[in-house]
Amino acid sequence: MFRFGVLIWILLLSGCQSPRGLLTTLGPDYKPTSVSTPKEWQVPPLPHSGSVASLKDWWSQFRDPLLISFISEAQAVSSNVADAQALIVRARANAVVAEAKPVPALNLTADANRSAFSFGGPVTYRSLTSIGLQSSWEIDLFGGLAREREAALAALQSAQANWHAARVAIAVEVATAYFNYRYCQTQIILLQQERDAQERIVQSLTEAVKVGLQPAAVASLAQAKLAELQRTLTARATDCDVAIKGLVALTAQDEPTLRRQLAVQLPVATVAQLPAPPTFVLPTLPAELLNQRPDLFMAERAVAQASAAIGIESARWYPRLSLTGSITPTRQSINDGPVSNVRTWSVGPSLLLPLIQGGRRSANLAAAQAEYEAAKAAYVSKARQAVREVEEAMLRVQSAQQESAYLVQAYQAVQENMTAVTTREQAGFANRIELQDARRSLLQAEQAWLQVKHEQINAWVSLYRALGGGWQQDSLALNTDYRLSSSAPRTPQ
Repeated sequence: MFRFGVLIWILLLSGCQSPRGLLTTLGPDYKPTSVSTPKEWQVPPLPHSGSVASLKDWWSQFRDPLLISFISEAQAVSSNVADAQALIVRARANAVVAEAKPVPALNLTADANRSAFSFGGPVTYRSLTSIGLQSSWEIDLFGGLAREREAALAALQSAQANWHAARVAIAVEVATAYFNYRYCQTQIILLQQERDAQERIVQSLTEAVKVGLQPAAVASLAQAKLAELQRTLTARATDCDVAIKGLVALTAQDEPTLRRQLAVQLPVATVAQLPAPPTFVLPTLPAELLNQRPDLFMAERAVAQASAAIGIESARWYPRLSLTGSITPTRQSINDGPVSNVRTWSVGPSLLLPLIQGGRRSANLAAAQAEYEAAKAAYVSKARQAVREVEEAMLRVQSAQQESAYLVQAYQAVQENMTAVTTREQAGFANRIELQDARRSLLQAEQAWLQVKHEQINAWVSLYRALGGGWQQDSLALNTDYRLSSSAPRTPQ
């Protein structure tokens, strides 16, 4: 009999750290959901020129210290990143709790009291002190606790991916505001040059009207064009101020300091040029995208959580076995007399068998199964949406590259026209008005090219985000020893 009891205890202890239930593990064992993705991208491959940069270090490839500084500052003060970090801490705590549930709990109890009582005679005083240990242990017979550990692990992994997604979103938002500011500044520089050219045209036409070489209506139209350029300049200056205020809100810097940084680190010669976005390697197949997007990983982990929830609810239909035990040495004295020592102990099983629950178990199980199907559908839908986002970003990149090539040809043609008009003017076959018109056309062609350049930068930024911003599922270490280490940094950097 003693050997049989020892064998039972060994079996129970072996099940304490088992990833399965002692008798069985109810609910479906999770299998990754199959996602149907196109066999190949439905857009032509991107023409890469120059070095190919890694997504992980993509922002540094712009070689713009100010951009990197703004992104770092924004990530440090972002409430979304802070929320994501708090979610990791909470998910880790839940994982520790789930991991500890099948482990015996041990508590220390201590008590001291003095009491008085009588039965119609003299008062009797009793002093009593005790200190003891109490233990409880739930045996995971049917895998309910094992499924809770699975759900907690999936939640922790999802929280880690969410932290990266929040940082990528902030980086994209800051970069977009920063590039908008730089594009706005380039527009102002070119518009000022165009305005100056238009002022010279107005001056020439005014003189021509005075001597009867041009009708007054022509000069009036030129003056109206000059007023329109002034209006556009005012609007662009407002756009620049709006972009700066966006950077102030994102980085938490005070506006004068940020303006000084922009003025010092972005002189006019630098502002007048937009950076060339670094190219990067795209996944060869759309299916590889599933390992690069943190939001897809989060959706897949939600399916794993929902699958584990079915096992948790299924286990509620079956008995729950617990072992409890205590040992309490007690010291007692009557009327401050001799002390007597008493030791009490107890140990035994406790079985909880659900009988009548009013349909709650059936309802909860049905809800868990429905949530599992919904999570699978959401994951598949998000995967399709991810492929769409990548292909749309690729199309925008290609379109901007093609437009840029055409605009370069147009700019060269306008530049040749400018050279020809200048030669004619020097030979006396063209007047100053024609020369100023040619110069203005050249400025407008340059504005069109810069606009496409800005669209190209935004398209690459969109593609960067659509590809997951450098996150890799392989970089997430699936470590389940939450109490010693974790795959997510305790203080994300």
